[in-house]
Amino acid sequence: MQKKFEGASVNELSGQVFKYIKIANILRNEIIKKNYLFGDKLPSEKSLCDEYSVSRETVRKAFSVLQSGNYVKPIKGSGTYVTYNKNEEDAEKSSMTIGVISTYFDDYIFPPIIRGMNRILSENGYSLQLFTTDNIIEKETIALNKLHSLNIDGIIAEPTKSGFINPNIYLYKKFIDEKIPVIFFNSYYPELREIPYVSLDDREAGKLATNILFKNNHRNIVSIMKRDDLQGQLRYKGFLDVLFENNIDINIDKHIWYTTEDLRNIENIFEKELMRFIGDATAIFCYNDLIAYKAIDFLLSAGIRVPEDISIISVDNLSFAKYHHFPIASINHPKSLLGQKVAENILEMIRKKTVGSDFLFPAEFVSGRTIRFNK
Repeated sequence: MQKKFEGASVNELSGQVFKYIKIANILRNEIIKKNYLFGDKLPSEKSLCDEYSVSRETVRKAFSVLQSGNYVKPIKGSGTYVTYNKNEEDAEKSSMTIGVISTYFDDYIFPPIIRGMNRILSENGYSLQLFTTDNIIEKETIALNKLHSLNIDGIIAEPTKSGFINPNIYLYKKFIDEKIPVIFFNSYYPELREIPYVSLDDREAGKLATNILFKNNHRNIVSIMKRDDLQGQLRYKGFLDVLFENNIDINIDKHIWYTTEDLRNIENIFEKELMRFIGDATAIFCYNDLIAYKAIDFLLSAGIRVPEDISIISVDNLSFAKYHHFPIASINHPKSLLGQKVAENILEMIRKKTVGSDFLFPAEFVSGRTIRFNK
């Protein structure tokens, strides 16, 4: 069962805030309140060590956070000076808080993504206000309306049901109109291409997975893709690219689409759809490792061996794969690196007041034991 963390801050979830972040936040607030003015010298490292009973390393890390946010500048042999010179209106707008909307929080690939975000943002003095949608549009609506009522500096969002036309597009446009930076991760909305995104190159992932099967002489391939997320559509396009490039007849009947809601009864779909192809097909390309493992369990229960009878490849390279029947052949998802990159990009958008740009991680194959060489 998914745990819900709507509206919870990452600091609350972890139960503690690093000491240097606390000190950085205190000094930042003093600067914003103009208790330290532009050009003023901050207290020395030693005096702050004594005041807060911390080490010099802790104080230096706090200064580093402030420097990365353009609040202070160290001058060798002299001290650390205030460089913050925004007007009072801008200062009041800054909350050092980033709103994060994710389809899930504690399941599948999401924990390392969120941890990657939090590491970069917390090191720069920002906290996260986290919402989860369970890939339900109505929950995304609630999250966006809540964030609109809060004082936030930016939004990192994973699109909900990005494969469908989304009625929340106008809510995202409100943030754009109000000059609040927004960046997507894992996917994007085609109607909002003015908003940048950070993602695995899903179309290339689909091409690479299919080419791996082709190199192992598999030509009769079934694909199982998620229809309500754009990633599934892009991975399917990559699959079709390879069939077209190799002059293979495209049989749309040998494709299975499913949605988030279908996962509850995926075995019934396998019984009706997948079993029709067993015997003719030599391989299956799955949307991700989650659906691949469900397919493997189903096939094994039906007496069909993997990879002796049928090969399987998918996307994501789950960390728990080694604890299953055997490591699955998969295209790697960058997970933590993706979280770090999207956090770095939103910080740059905030500081430089830029619109940002897209970033795609290249597709990389991870060897597994679910592909058989076919002569």
